[in-house]
Amino acid sequence: MSRPRTRAELTEAVRPFQRRLLELCYRMLGSVDAAQEQATAVDRLLWKERSRIAADGGVEHLVLTLAARACVEIAERERHHRQVVAVPLPPEATVVVAAQAPWVQPLPDLADGAERPIGLDTVTALAHLSAVQRACIVLRYGLGWSTPVTAEALGLSIFGAHSTTQRGRDALRARLGRTTPPSARAGLSEEDRTAAERYCRAVESGDDRVVAECLRHDVIVTHQPGAAGNQQRRPQVLRGHEEVLRSWAPLLAAGSPVGARLELIGSCAGRPVVLSSIRPDDCSPYRPFALEVLGLRGNRVSELANFDPALARHFE
Repeated sequence: MSRPRTRAELTEAVRPFQRRLLELCYRMLGSVDAAQEQATAVDRLLWKERSRIAADGGVEHLVLTLAARACVEIAERERHHRQVVAVPLPPEATVVVAAQAPWVQPLPDLADGAERPIGLDTVTALAHLSAVQRACIVLRYGLGWSTPVTAEALGLSIFGAHSTTQRGRDALRARLGRTTPPSARAGLSEEDRTAAERYCRAVESGDDRVVAECLRHDVIVTHQPGAAGNQQRRPQVLRGHEEVLRSWAPLLAAGSPVGARLELIGSCAGRPVVLSSIRPDDCSPYRPFALEVLGLRGNRVSELANFDPALARHFE
């Protein structure tokens, strides 16, 4: 492909790897909203930097380099008000770890399941790293770039890129219990879809005994700020079967006028994503209450992370 000469040609040249651009920004920033905004900004910046595109039309490398540098700047600028919080969680947690970084949002799987999905545990672990460490890990292992190419993209020496990557790897290993993220499927298996639907119908039934059968005894439920009634600035955490059912008592109490409607709307890194809506009485309409990402072990819910219901727009 020759070098794009018009804005339309450049937009078309970027289209095949638009998802890759979004995923890079998402890994760096943890927020789908911020990632989409930055991907759009980089698309505009590329037009200004079009003279740097190689004569053979090598657009992708330049786009991803510009995105990585821009995300480093954003991450460094926002580190003071995007602090991770101390929420101790079990080492096998894969969903509720997002409570440690209240700005983290779930990224929808592609409909065709073609991409290697990005787990919430991985994005949360990356949020604990410095911006440059994060970028080195994302470019080396997310994009598969070599150390020299990573160094050039980030303006580092080869030794600097190597040592920064090593420190980032060690930090990720400490958080995830592994060096690099495991392969994960996109979309839902039939078993997980069935288990998620069973959970949805159980909550809608308003029967605490039926709900209890869908939850593991050691289930952990987290509510990010703005989700499921949490008006605090910090996440809320519920631990264990009994504590969760007590918290849900207004919905599950016998004769309660509160109603719930749950809809399975997609998946995030192979985890079911449910939009829950509630109504305070029979005369009121249902209103979005939370976007729930379910972690399943066997056919029961072991983790449940509640996010702002407005994020459902990404799963439409």
